[in-house]
Amino acid sequence: MPQYTYKVRDKEGRIFSGVLTAEKKEDVFKKLSKEGYLVTEVKKAARKEKRSAEPEFFKTRIKRKDANYFIKGLGSLLSSGLTLRSALKILAEEGRTKAVRQITTEIDKKIEEGASLSQALSTYPAAFNEMIINMISVGEESGNQVKVLKQLGEYMERSERVKGSLTGAMIYPLVILFIATAAAFFISVFTVPKFAELYETVGSQLPGPTRLLIFIVDSSKRKWKYGLIMISGLIVSVKVFLKTPSGKILWDHAKIKIPGMGLLIRNIIVSRFIRVLATLIESGVLMVPALEITAKSVGNFFYTEVIRTIKNQVEYGENLSTSLKQYKCFPSIVAQMAKVGEEGGNLASMFHQLADSYDERINESLKHVSSMAEPFILAFVGLLIGFVALALYMPVFKSVGALKKGF
Repeated sequence: MPQYTYKVRDKEGRIFSGVLTAEKKEDVFKKLSKEGYLVTEVKKAARKEKRSAEPEFFKTRIKRKDANYFIKGLGSLLSSGLTLRSALKILAEEGRTKAVRQITTEIDKKIEEGASLSQALSTYPAAFNEMIINMISVGEESGNQVKVLKQLGEYMERSERVKGSLTGAMIYPLVILFIATAAAFFISVFTVPKFAELYETVGSQLPGPTRLLIFIVDSSKRKWKYGLIMISGLIVSVKVFLKTPSGKILWDHAKIKIPGMGLLIRNIIVSRFIRVLATLIESGVLMVPALEITAKSVGNFFYTEVIRTIKNQVEYGENLSTSLKQYKCFPSIVAQMAKVGEEGGNLASMFHQLADSYDERINESLKHVSSMAEPFILAFVGLLIGFVALALYMPVFKSVGALKKGF
């Protein structure tokens, strides 16, 4: 179906713009009028530039942090009074990585050929997601491109900060776990067989832990091919299932139920939901399309389905706050703040405040999770290394004890 750009006014006279997909122009008028807006303009959207047929492998790749730098830098340059082309030329010359400089040059070339900024960026979906493209498109239509880019830059910077905190909190426990596993593997492969040969020459009855360790190592060496096939088959089966819609929803729902971590994961998703929605509304995107974009941006398929259900309810005239109340996966504070924002006409502002509060809560939770995980990991490491050491040296202690009795 074709896309149409629109401009509308609400009851308070504020102007909004955006993009809607519909079979014909009249359907856009009906839909927006039904939502209580005064439609001032509807026109067919310019066709997006076709993506290059060049394989993804050969395309210039740009990291998310470089995309953040691009958006923030472009917003700063435009706010200083530079034209879009001039700002892009500066970024192309002074970008901090080769990928940023190259991709900026390519975007500038597309704009020179007649594409808009949103159309040019849409050819790099790995770096610029649908939320970024839609917000920039709305900014272009409403004439608020600089403001939108600044809002996007702030949002992306906050998201990167939360992601960095989460990564930092998990690095130390994972490093300890990796070292312990590597040490246990080394001992099992290179040390245990030598001890097993030594104990065989002695011929005495070995203790239970020693026999168990030798059995595990010996079975692993003799039947590793079967084990590898079974593990590979299991991994492939799980991956295939998780790629199905039901598998994605089941896995993402299970993640928010994990003891100790589930609440943290839920808080991150809820924070992302209210931050993205607030940023979109503040940029002039209408509620229904904003909810659809937000549903795709939360990074959790279970929440995506819930948000799409909420979007359908809002589309049929229900308030956002009323819809949010129906779902326990959203804390009651979210619905309460939505209600206050709807009544006061400052929903975006209220959601930004709530998102700030959630970000602080997430940072505290990350510190707590990291400090809570360390004792469990250290205990696991101690038990693993302790079992291997005990199994190896118990026969030695047993032999020494037997010698003492003999004398």
